[in-house]
Amino acid sequence: MKAFKTLTLLIFLITGSSHSITAAGDSSTPECKDIIRFQAGPFFSQSFANKFWRSFADQITQKTGCEISIHGSPDYEFYLTSLLNKDYDIYITPDYYAEAIIELGLIPAIRSQKSGKIILVSRLNLQDNPTEIKGKNLVVPSLYTRAYLEVENWLNRHNLMNSITLDTGNTHDGSLIKLLKGQADAAAVLSNIYRRMPENIKSRFHTLDLNSQGGGYLFIKPELGSWLKPAAINAASRSELFKWEAAEPPYSDTLGDRFKQQLSAFQAEIENKTK
Repeated sequence: MKAFKTLTLLIFLITGSSHSITAAGDSSTPECKDIIRFQAGPFFSQSFANKFWRSFADQITQKTGCEISIHGSPDYEFYLTSLLNKDYDIYITPDYYAEAIIELGLIPAIRSQKSGKIILVSRLNLQDNPTEIKGKNLVVPSLYTRAYLEVENWLNRHNLMNSITLDTGNTHDGSLIKLLKGQADAAAVLSNIYRRMPENIKSRFHTLDLNSQGGGYLFIKPELGSWLKPAAINAASRSELFKWEAAEPPYSDTLGDRFKQQLSAFQAEIENKTK
């Protein structure tokens, strides 16, 4: 029964059944000899990724005739490796990745408004009593997320970094599911995901705003830029995650240098493994 309730909640969060993963146009364009592969990242489950981006992909298909397949990543290590190798044609990234990804040679096409807040969700009242998290389990999506970096800052401010157990490598919706199932004492997630929960469930939890406003970028391979970038800009309003607009400089972010360091260390680790 508990598993059924969790599944029912997940379906509620997604707000509707998923559509098919591939959109096909009525014709083909010279630029699209192959299916355009869209890497939506490890940030959300495949169902959420499809929910957020299916209409956007369909709009590009309608305008260009190009087929687009939406792919998730099983984890952040897979995702970052694919970014370094530029294995996909389109990528969604957090906004503070932007400078590092531009240095890899990908082109920013659209960016979202900074409307994604990171919040801590818990049955504990961490707003008034941060030390209640001592000895507890805190779930975050990954070390490579704004959620983790903001949680790290908050824990360090209260000298709690070494007093908790961190569970990393989850999606945002997966982190909430772990909290609801009693597998975590607190979860750091996007407020956009938390707001989709039913009111009777949200009433059981406290939330702590970590004072962070984030968003995302959509990047494309440079060889597709001449036609795919304007098509992406034209379809920007069709995304169901944030509000998007044409990407323009500046691309800097207060956490940008931190991600560059993380990506450099990750790349070095990969290279050491292949020696």
